[in-house]
Amino acid sequence: MCLGAVSLCGLLGCGADTPPERPEDESPELVREATPERFAEQAYARGREAEGKGDYARAQEAYREAQSHVPGFRDTDARLEALEAIVAARREYEQAKTEGILGDEQMALLEVHYANALRQGGPGLRNLHGARILLERAARRAPNDPRVRLALALVDEERGDLSAAVARCEDAAAAESAEAHYQAAFLYRTCLEGDGPDPNKALEHARKAVELASPPQPHYYELLALCHYDLGELDAAIEALNEACRLSDDPRYRKRLDAYVYERDGPAPDSADDAMPGEDMPGEDMPGEDMPGDDDLPGDDTPADDDLPGDDLPGDDTPADDTPAGDDTPGDDLPGDDTPGDDTPGDDLPGDDLPGDDLPGD
Repeated sequence: MCLGAVSLCGLLGCGADTPPERPEDESPELVREATPERFAEQAYARGREAEGKGDYARAQEAYREAQSHVPGFRDTDARLEALEAIVAARREYEQAKTEGILGDEQMALLEVHYANALRQGGPGLRNLHGARILLERAARRAPNDPRVRLALALVDEERGDLSAAVARCEDAAAAESAEAHYQAAFLYRTCLEGDGPDPNKALEHARKAVELASPPQPHYYELLALCHYDLGELDAAIEALNEACRLSDDPRYRKRLDAYVYERDGPAPDSADDAMPGEDMPGEDMPGEDMPGDDDLPGDDTPADDDLPGDDLPGDDTPADDTPAGDDTPGDDLPGDDTPGDDTPGDDLPGDDLPGDDLPGD
């Protein structure tokens, strides 16, 4: 009886002077490392792995888990935004294919929308090859649509094939597309291969973009000002920037305008000792990447084809006072050609190994 009582007491932990041993997987070192940051890091790594496999739904879950441990962890906000754009565009496109009720032009615009989401996916998500497959399909459905040509030009530009990008922009511009003229002006001004920039052609296209844009776009006037400045036409550049400032209160336009006025007139009489405004003198901060046609999707109240608004161009579908495009220039960081080959898909439209076709949960 006594032994039994002692045994029972031992089982209950009565009178135990030492705590139970810690399991090996709960060593003090691991316990110290079990911080929210560590859990967020592990979830983030799972998200990146899922991205690489094209499992975007799983990647979204992993990034949300990382944010549950550390809000705003690393670049999870940007990655979730890009993933949502890709998954939503794919879902809309697949639904339209399944229903089969849209005409060729509407399907082509959905393909442009999906391709633009892939093109702008960011590090680890950008899929220029997949975007090109979709745009080749769109070109077969709507071969003369300038929005399709312009979207292909942007893919060519980001792959580093600038000559092809210029040729496609010229084709799209022939259809009186303001956005195509804008992109052509940018390419002629900064990125053209061979003989180098052509400031006169850049100015010609920039003028046409301003003329055709409806409603007027402040960043179009900014590019027009830069083109005038390249040719030494400072008064015309100041006039264009004054118009950009009238359309938008973004300080970048005012800063550039002040720099041009300072260059022409010198310091104002009451501010002779002031520093010259801004060191990013004319020509370096260009408007952000422009995504043609994304807002022209079926069912939207879209502007005329000439308007061709871009996804990243503020003010395209909004009043002119909205924030203008960012400082990232289209094509400034042209990625290396590290994507799969450019072989175009066959003529059978459905199928193909489109990116994300195996996305779960869509």
